[in-house]
Amino acid sequence: MPVVLDTSLLAAYASKRDPDHDEARRVMRAVLRGRHGTPVVPDHVLDEGLTLLQHRTGRLEDAMQYVSFFVDLEEMAWGPILEMLPVHEPLIHEARELFFQRFDRRLSFTDCVVVSLARSLDGSVGALEDDFEGIVPCIRGQ
Repeated sequence: MPVVLDTSLLAAYASKRDPDHDEARRVMRAVLRGRHGTPVVPDHVLDEGLTLLQHRTGRLEDAMQYVSFFVDLEEMAWGPILEMLPVHEPLIHEARELFFQRFDRRLSFTDCVVVSLARSLDGSVGALEDDFEGIVPCIRGQ
């Protein structure tokens, strides 16, 4: 059973200055040990996370750390640690429907893609916040 990782979890894991970094490390340690299934991310999470880190921290190091989770970089000592899945039209359609159905929850479109992917894989979502509660099964590293 896969666990689809949310942007906020990965961004906090990438940025040592993030106030949630220690919690993100704890959650990711459990995820990377396979305690919650195979970790995957939709390609939208790469885009959202890089933009978030650029605006939130302005630190190139944080952005490089983040992107190294998804792709092999010569600058980093390790290869990608996560499987990134492309998002195709049926998933986009489902995410769009969810976005408008749950508009009052203020989920980002990428959040809706994460939920749609988790549902399509019969998996769960790994996140720090409780935005996904009641929509899809969630893990928080326990």
